[in-house]
Amino acid sequence: MLGRSNSSTASKSAPLPTTFYAIDSDSPTIRAYPRSSFHAWSALSAALANHYGVDAESIHTAEAYWNGDREFAEVVKLDGRIVGAVDRPISSADVAAIGRAGLMEKKSFINRIRSLFNIDGYTLPELTREQQLEFLRDPVRYFLNADEAQSDAIMREVENRQGGDVADPRSGFSPLAIIDHLADRSLAKKLKDDGELKAAKKPPAAKAPKAKKAKPRVEGQRELLLPITGKKGEEQKSAQAPVSRRKAG
Repeated sequence: MLGRSNSSTASKSAPLPTTFYAIDSDSPTIRAYPRSSFHAWSALSAALANHYGVDAESIHTAEAYWNGDREFAEVVKLDGRIVGAVDRPISSADVAAIGRAGLMEKKSFINRIRSLFNIDGYTLPELTREQQLEFLRDPVRYFLNADEAQSDAIMREVENRQGGDVADPRSGFSPLAIIDHLADRSLAKKLKDDGELKAAKKPPAAKAPKAKKAKPRVEGQRELLLPITGKKGEEQKSAQAPVSRRKAG
């Protein structure tokens, strides 16, 4: 009775076989029987290495999602190439979809990195002005070292810019030039909001001095006309001189 009970318990605790489905295979290509659930992968990798005639180090697994994340498989890769899946069939069409999903995932990741360079500091009210300028100087480094609240705020702006392809900061301008431009634009808007931009405007041009008013004229006062000396006065004297000589003769 005891022996049968122990045998029954052992059979219940025995791990299930790990199966491998090669691409386009409807039935398991390999069945591996591990000693325990902890040795499932080592048993399968040894069987795969024997099947393909390669070293076990050349075989790896990776989680794959496709069809809008509705499909999942633990795929088996041989030297980076998908050759099948663990515990489920997989088709050539599935492998092609996984490849397309992988490319889209990479594109989305790159888009999000680019988005960091397209965020204006004033759109992050969770950051102080100094922190906004620090973010604009090095968005990636600041994001990696930001606390939870700040990183959430940055991710909010990143996701808001995922409607399409984000402009590459390397096209046409250097990243540093774009960062400086964004920093200047952000600071200018902040100063305008604070009312400090008005104080920075040029002062109004100085008005021309008013002309002095003429003194009021006193009644009965005559203007004093002084003789004008010069060439005209000398001509008048020379013209009068001969007349006086005639009278004397």
